[in-house]
Amino acid sequence: MTAAGHPVADPVPAPSSPSPIKALFITSCVRGGGPGWSLFYLLKHLDRSAVDPTVMIPAAGVLAGRLESIGVRYRICPQLPERLYTLRFARAGRVWYLLSALWNFADGCRALLALVRLIRAEKFHLIYCNNMLVKPIGALAGEVTGTPVILHCRNIHDSFLRRTLLVQVARLPAVRRVVCISQAAEGPYRFSGKTTVVPNGVDLSEYDPERVEGRLRAELGLNGDTVIVGYLGRIVPWKGIDVLIDAARIVLRERRGVRFCIVGENPVGATRDLRGEYHRQAVRHGIADQVHFLGFREDVRPYLRDFDLLALPSKAPEPFGRVNIEAMAMAVPV
Repeated sequence: MTAAGHPVADPVPAPSSPSPIKALFITSCVRGGGPGWSLFYLLKHLDRSAVDPTVMIPAAGVLAGRLESIGVRYRICPQLPERLYTLRFARAGRVWYLLSALWNFADGCRALLALVRLIRAEKFHLIYCNNMLVKPIGALAGEVTGTPVILHCRNIHDSFLRRTLLVQVARLPAVRRVVCISQAAEGPYRFSGKTTVVPNGVDLSEYDPERVEGRLRAELGLNGDTVIVGYLGRIVPWKGIDVLIDAARIVLRERRGVRFCIVGENPVGATRDLRGEYHRQAVRHGIADQVHFLGFREDVRPYLRDFDLLALPSKAPEPFGRVNIEAMAMAVPV
């Protein structure tokens, strides 16, 4: 027992032989988001003499090629969902959300069955759940197969239903450890005695301003005197891009030699075209020529390299903000 009276989680058992632990890493983030990149760098620097990794993903995305580059095997399970309410239809509305949730739930059940078969066939010693809806699926697979599970918590869940679900998942006996990227993300899980806070890291060999050549100024035809204020990340409401555009209007009243660059895209399955809405906001402010929406970029480093300032105007608490440490590694003020 801990001093607080909570049970301490049992350690993950090592295999009886000196061979590496066979670990199955499950992630649904394959389009270059923070959880996907964090997992990639974890695997890149993993001691392969101690851990033999395989990754389960729903599609190749941009992650599969990066996994191949570091010699990590992956399996594709198309039914693996990321979020329960990801829209699966061209139309939006309450009914379509409900139908999408049922569809995603059915896919999650099929993914669970596929996962159980894979674990039993490959005799994995450990299941690692990287993000979102893969946590309950992976934890249930661990319960069914008797395989220890690690949850990696990368979010602050403001939804009571989602938070309650994930807390109950953490209670399952198969879950041996809950790794959290910050104390803020750890909050709901502290009761369990299973939490460990491990902040995200950044690979300084890749985020080195001396090695990365900027691409943004050349792409936009900007000279070195132009100040670039950049945003890098998903285009979702709570990230506060509307706040950044309002701030841009104020700045551009006083100084015209500034450009604002938004590097990112609407999430897959989004019900609103926020990128379009924010562009129209810039048009209404009369600053559309100074605000550039660049869309998704597989490699963001050449764009980050040309930022003079990174802005992260989030309207809700950030669980960590991986882009902050990437910018600081590139000597870009935040």
